[in-house]
Amino acid sequence: MSQAPITLPTKQFGGDHVYTRRHQVPLWVSYAAIIILLVVTALIVFYIMYRHIAKARRLAAISPSPMTEMQPAPPV
Repeated sequence: MSQAPITLPTKQFGGDHVYTRRHQVPLWVSYAAIIILLVVTALIVFYIMYRHIAKARRLAAISPSPMTEMQPAPPV
């Protein structure tokens, strides 16, 4: 079942221009755009978290953790 073409009567399209579905974007282009957007977002989040973890490791290497130096409380 084919759809009837849409007639656009404006001069912008050169008079009675018959629009068919030839110019529709293929579905894989939409999927590719969504996948690229998700990959870029994941890379940005990964980079931010990597910097955060690297900063925490750097600070942990500079200052010793107080939890490792705690001595047990003396008996009462």
